[in-house]
Amino acid sequence: MTTNYISGRIEKCKITALETVNTHNLRLDSTDSLIRCGANSHQNKCYHGDLSIKDAVNKRLKECNIKLTNGGSAKTQSVAFCEVVVNASPTFFRKNQHDYGVYDPELTDKWAKEVTKYLKKKYGANLVRVDLHVDEATPHIHAVFTPIVEKIQNKRRTKAQIAANESAGTFKTHKLHAFSFTKKAKLIALQDELAEEVGVKFNLKRGVKGSAATHMEARKYWGMLNEMIESNKFTLKDFKAKAIKLKNKPLLTSFPVYKEAEEKRINKSIVKKLKEAAKKIENYKLQAVYFKELYEKERARTAIVSDALLDSENIADFIEKTNEKIVGLDEENKQEINQLLNQYKKMVKKVEITVENKISEYKLELASKDKSIDKLSDELKSERENNTELKKRNIYLKHKLNDSQNSHDM
Repeated sequence: MTTNYISGRIEKCKITALETVNTHNLRLDSTDSLIRCGANSHQNKCYHGDLSIKDAVNKRLKECNIKLTNGGSAKTQSVAFCEVVVNASPTFFRKNQHDYGVYDPELTDKWAKEVTKYLKKKYGANLVRVDLHVDEATPHIHAVFTPIVEKIQNKRRTKAQIAANESAGTFKTHKLHAFSFTKKAKLIALQDELAEEVGVKFNLKRGVKGSAATHMEARKYWGMLNEMIESNKFTLKDFKAKAIKLKNKPLLTSFPVYKEAEEKRINKSIVKKLKEAAKKIENYKLQAVYFKELYEKERARTAIVSDALLDSENIADFIEKTNEKIVGLDEENKQEINQLLNQYKKMVKKVEITVENKISEYKLELASKDKSIDKLSDELKSERENNTELKKRNIYLKHKLNDSQNSHDM
């Protein structure tokens, strides 16, 4: 059975980002590149908040008498609001994770309501808007809150109070303090609470604690992917050697002048083509190095996993042999040890099967990379041959110019 997960992330936003977040979350721009399934846009739903994000944030800041620091660089500006994105595994919403835009409306609605209930409890009056998006690859929730905290401050004392060593009392004030909501402990707590208060109701697990995985923005991901695709569109058609024909000598131009101009033109053309070819070869070399490093990395990782499996088998054998030699234990303790040993063996077997499958996948992938490297080598060889032809052509044209000069002198 597939294990599904629930997770959330928080992004701190300056007031300058308010328009962008408002436009994206409320779908005010139908050409947004993140919308993968535009036919579902009308099914997006607001679960909390009557105002637009822009109006709601400004209203909340005004109610709390918050004055923003807008001057200077972006680094010195105040964090005016935070955006929380809550999502779950694609297979929670649909059977096939690659069926973008497909989801169970009833299940998604229940999930969104539980997430909204949790967010209201966590952020209270600071929560200004909660929206469900179902027109991207997988349903997810965007929630916006203002990171406002209430603080108790001392009133300024009068001279008489200072002389009498009396207190002037205190008063309540509101301040923006994003760190209180986004420090490491709070981010860890967010993952824990989502799993405990929402995930448990839908059999959704918490992500791996302490994982090194980091979030990458969708725009950045698709940009990098498109760049990689474009960078692999290398062809040699544009760089094949073309015959360079001599121009007719003008009637009123002396032969030395004509020869010099033609040599300059031909050499310039050849140098240009050679530079283009060299640049293309350099790109191929970089690709070859990349694939080689990837191959070495995967081979090393496979070796580590294989060694780990051997070690696990040795550990299991050691435990079993040691268990036979243990004396002085009652039957209940021995049964408990045997149960743990059987569980451990099952776990090792499961890991072995998983790793074997992964190794097979890596072998197929590496075989494909090897073919790509061979293809690149062939293209590099072909490119060198083309360069050789260009050099031969240059020598031929020089000889032809010299022959023409000699016949003219005669």
